[in-house]
Amino acid sequence: MKRSISPCFCINLRRAAGVLSDFYDKSLSKAQLTTSQFSLMKSLSRIQPCTVTALADEMGLERTTLVRTIKPLADRGLIHNLAPAKNRNKLLSLTEDGDALMEYAASLWEEAQGAVKAYMGAEQIETLMQLLARLEEFGES
Repeated sequence: MKRSISPCFCINLRRAAGVLSDFYDKSLSKAQLTTSQFSLMKSLSRIQPCTVTALADEMGLERTTLVRTIKPLADRGLIHNLAPAKNRNKLLSLTEDGDALMEYAASLWEEAQGAVKAYMGAEQIETLMQLLARLEEFGES
């Protein structure tokens, strides 16, 4: 069922974000990852080893939110803490299993990206990316 377009920019963005999140979650489910977990692991792979605070800053998330996402990944042996046991500050890194899963998950993500781009068209995707960047700037002003 197609919903009517709301006059509220925020509601429309949230609806679209929900549809995209569900689509990416379904694509990444083959790797037993959610979009949030994939994003965390992708960010970690770029800046590892790093502290939880540095990773939260990189991702633009609250530290407590990030910790909740890290725990199941650590429990699965995909992320480990390189800091000495007595050290309060964790130093996170992907494990070998985490690296291997990221390679597979990245291919699933590429497929999802391709499907969205094919649906929207390259020109509309470029416009969308510019508009989203502009909205982020608005939030920072």
